[in-house]
Amino acid sequence: MKLNNDIITLFNLFNKAGHKLYIIGGAVRDYLLNKDIEDYDFATTARPSEIINILSSYSLDTFQEKLGSIKVHLNNKTYEITTFRKEVGVKDFRYPSEVVFVDTLKEDVLRRDFTINALAFNIDEGIVDYLDGISDLNNKVIRFIKSTKNSINEDPIRLIRALRFSKTLDFNISDEDLLLFKELAYKVNDLGKIKYDELLKLFKTNGCKDHLIKYFDIYKKAYPDIFNDKFKEILKTNINNLYLKFIICYINPNVDLSLNKIDKLVLHGLNKINCANNDLYYTKLLMIEYKEHLNTILEILSYINEDVYKIIENVKYIQDNNCALGVKDLDINYLDLELLGISKNNYSKVLKYLLDEVLHNDKLNNKEDLIRLIDKKSD
Repeated sequence: MKLNNDIITLFNLFNKAGHKLYIIGGAVRDYLLNKDIEDYDFATTARPSEIINILSSYSLDTFQEKLGSIKVHLNNKTYEITTFRKEVGVKDFRYPSEVVFVDTLKEDVLRRDFTINALAFNIDEGIVDYLDGISDLNNKVIRFIKSTKNSINEDPIRLIRALRFSKTLDFNISDEDLLLFKELAYKVNDLGKIKYDELLKLFKTNGCKDHLIKYFDIYKKAYPDIFNDKFKEILKTNINNLYLKFIICYINPNVDLSLNKIDKLVLHGLNKINCANNDLYYTKLLMIEYKEHLNTILEILSYINEDVYKIIENVKYIQDNNCALGVKDLDINYLDLELLGISKNNYSKVLKYLLDEVLHNDKLNNKEDLIRLIDKKSD
């Protein structure tokens, strides 16, 4: 396994301190599948206080110290290192009632979700596989470490993760497990933000729409607020996968997603634009408010509301005819205003007035008519 300098440094530090350190989970799985590795997580014999001491010269996040997890920042990358542990009981639908630190990797891997995510790597030992994860990788199988029912009851999000991995890895889920998924999918609905985070990860996968339709009955029980007949029809269209997150927010405004500034602007437009308003002036106002993002908003709306096509036609007309949308587009400038004897303090007010008139009637955007409007306003 090819390791970067940061990871080699971590192995050396823990070895020097007399502790075992293992890369665990997805990084090892993806290495064996010849996939790019995005994140590295570690498991160690060291207790949280010992991890902090070993890494004392680095920037650390210790807010999950009680759970045994410490995050270390090296060269603009973050690595999470967790003490070997087992989890006892369940609270709040998916979290352990108690975390108990243990001494061996063999005990630690039993708390994880799937065999393919229980693989570990140590710089001296190589790949460590206690649960036949490599066999399941070779057979392209998603297999729970514990019984499927017990595993989902412990953490219902594992059901959605299993479906997501079946798609992203092109792996199989047994018919018996799929039957249990239909029975237990309702438990996912009790979860918070993480259930939507899993959907967003899936939306980034090619072919996700076909996958969602294939398992629609399961997803409908897991997300009854989103997976309705309307959403199913949208999934059958050629809509861009990345637009699906806006669709679910539109269907259920209470969906808890981490959205950036642009995403929030797009979502605002989806909820605020009146598709039935075909007035050209209204379309111009939309182009001013949402700028280069309006086309995206209108494209998404086209899968929700057919009335939006008139606004799309208006946008094309405005662009084709170079209609004014800002004061810089007016056929008059500051020098003209100065020659007309207008005070500099009033430039902004006058230009705003002229723009509003031109937005209503673009034919007025010529110097002669604009001066006439100024004179008329002054009377």
